[in-house]
Amino acid sequence: MIANPILNLKDPADVPAGKTDILTRILWQRGIRDDHEVQRFLSPKLDDLLDPFLLKGMKEAVELVRLALTRGDSICIYGDYDVDGMVSTSLLTRFFTDFGYEVQHYIPSRHEEGYGLNAQAIQRLAESGVDLLLTVDCGITSVEEVRLARSLGMQVIVTDHHQCPPVLPEANVIVNPHQPGCSYPNKNLCGAGVAFKWIEAFSKAQNQGMNYQRYLPFAALATVADVVKLIGENRVIVKLGIPLMETGGISGFQALLKECQIASGELNSGHLGFQIAPRLNAVGRLENAELAIRLLTTDDLGEAEAAAGVLSGLNEERKRLEKEILEEAIAQVEKQAQSGLPKFLVVDGQGWNEGVIGIVASRLVERYYRPTIVFARGDDGIAKGSARSISGLNVFRALQEQEELLSRFGGHAQAAGLSLPASSIEDLRERLNAYAKKQLTELDFRPEIVLDFQIEPNDVNDHLVNTLDKMAPFGFGNPRPVAYLPKVELLNLRAIGKAKEHLSGQIISGSSEALAFVGFHQADYVKKLQAGESVDMAATIGVNRFRGRETLQLQTKTLISAEQEMIRHFEKAQEAIVQYILQFHNSMKYDKIMGLMTMISEVSAIEGNRCLVGMDSFENWLQMKETVSLRGREGRLGHAFRFGKPDDRDKGLIFTYLPNERCFEQEWDQSVWMPRDSNEDAFVQLDWMPGIDTLRLIYRWLLDAMGPAGILKRDLYRMMRVESPYELEACLFALWIFMDVGFLEQSECRISRSRNRLKIDLLNHPLIQKTRQIMKEI
Repeated sequence: MIANPILNLKDPADVPAGKTDILTRILWQRGIRDDHEVQRFLSPKLDDLLDPFLLKGMKEAVELVRLALTRGDSICIYGDYDVDGMVSTSLLTRFFTDFGYEVQHYIPSRHEEGYGLNAQAIQRLAESGVDLLLTVDCGITSVEEVRLARSLGMQVIVTDHHQCPPVLPEANVIVNPHQPGCSYPNKNLCGAGVAFKWIEAFSKAQNQGMNYQRYLPFAALATVADVVKLIGENRVIVKLGIPLMETGGISGFQALLKECQIASGELNSGHLGFQIAPRLNAVGRLENAELAIRLLTTDDLGEAEAAAGVLSGLNEERKRLEKEILEEAIAQVEKQAQSGLPKFLVVDGQGWNEGVIGIVASRLVERYYRPTIVFARGDDGIAKGSARSISGLNVFRALQEQEELLSRFGGHAQAAGLSLPASSIEDLRERLNAYAKKQLTELDFRPEIVLDFQIEPNDVNDHLVNTLDKMAPFGFGNPRPVAYLPKVELLNLRAIGKAKEHLSGQIISGSSEALAFVGFHQADYVKKLQAGESVDMAATIGVNRFRGRETLQLQTKTLISAEQEMIRHFEKAQEAIVQYILQFHNSMKYDKIMGLMTMISEVSAIEGNRCLVGMDSFENWLQMKETVSLRGREGRLGHAFRFGKPDDRDKGLIFTYLPNERCFEQEWDQSVWMPRDSNEDAFVQLDWMPGIDTLRLIYRWLLDAMGPAGILKRDLYRMMRVESPYELEACLFALWIFMDVGFLEQSECRISRSRNRLKIDLLNHPLIQKTRQIMKEI
């Protein structure tokens, strides 16, 4: 039930003829085109950073702090327990210390207090004598808490980067690029990015030189960890900040690099996102974040190394908890999917550790490509949730629509946190699914993988890797270029990793040397694919460094096999143009179906121990449908029915796709066939079945794909799989109809536009009429 991606291969024809080298072509396709843009992208400078005073409220925020320092006021930095919040807090703490002024900091407990400002903490801070409360990475939704702080005599500066609610808190000053009236060009700053811009502004106001070497690494780490877009100013921050993590003399960074065994000169954004950030995140997820603050603010290298070691241990515990909860969450989703995979996944568990539910939500999105919320139910009857979304749905807006159900929520388009009474989870699930049904189409549930270029395995070399690496740092908004490698042969497939969750193998093509690849969290392919099988691969290209050795290695985004697409060759598609996985829901005995078979001799074992059972006519299948129900392709115990033209005995076979040969030998029970679900609406419409408007769009797409001279069958089929914005089944269905009514014609190896076209009412085509009739009767 893994989401089936759409591969979008960029057309080289879109690039001017003079742009011949691969780097220039990729930059052009990403909108970086004139020489000045290219130079600024490849070689950013500190001068490319924006004026911090362009941020609304920045001048007032600097002046308010300056006055507080002059008066000797007590200042508290209030942060958050994720990487961005901890790094923001550490950054400002270090800055004030360097300035010669001692400040307090406060990070709420994820488990006891939750995200953002809370009344109890504010009361304690007021009682301790805090005069100025300076928030980082939080506060923009804390209307009541800010009002409380002001009533207790504190001045409040809110610095944040999250989306703004309709009603803003009544702070003395707000610095947030998303607030109304803020014209700051970079809306993609993370929390530490906003804090960094405040330090820039304060340094300018004091006529002091900005110590970029000391402070830029903090902003770089948080920018990568918080998954904000690595474009524009953010790219400058990360590109220039990463080297300073090694050379800036910050003990905490030195300790983390040593703990992660990152060799000198090799640090990149991948290390930040997948090794350093998870270690920092682990302490905020499982314990109090204070250890991370000490790590990032101490000048004692020994203390920093000890703290880094503890963080590594916590990260291993986080991985264990994540695996346990993920397995339980997948089981819940699979159970829900028996009546059709929900458009918005909502799962929950009593006692789940709320520190890892965000990671679990991300894993579920990767697996099913559905917007997802994972809730941890507490003993107090409150459920705390973490939401992650897909590109087509703004989860923050989705939650705004359900605000009356929620105790609190905050976040942005792709991620959010929330809490509500556990008794309201089911109501929220229903509402969010109704919302998603209105907002999303079936295509929105297929992740798109943009392919930057096509290449053969023989062309993968060190020079190519070095060329592509000039585009680093990579991350959200500037992904590592993805290569398309068609028709490669798999070798030595195996599962690797402590939990055997990753994929490893090699590919070859023709006489090429074997090229290694790895696929993180893709071990399921070991069960689906086998050595010697031909696949299309989407992968990034890099270098694997292990024990002093460097080898070229691909990192797969997806593997598309013939079985996954159901039809290996276009010629077979001609015989089996309409295809779908169906599932029996009645407790119907096997002999009832066998009684309808008029071509029992067609029973044959194929592809392992699965079988095809042939039926020679569409009418026989219509008899069978009276005692069975259709359901979507997501059914794990499903059957693919493939049929050709009903009046063509040779090419009109209908095949029942049986899971294994034992189906011939045993009773038809729930261990093989699932019972009818009570939700009849889930089976009313086939999601691939194109309506008349979609048929017109597919026809236009086919004509553009073929061109005036037509196209080879194998090339057209490959384009359907890789480039079509429509479901493969819908394209094949439409193609068959267009050839049947004479819109298109075919020769032995080519398909082209027909020279003798008639105007025909497609709605009256027999196949559409029969299929629609079936849909009405189910």
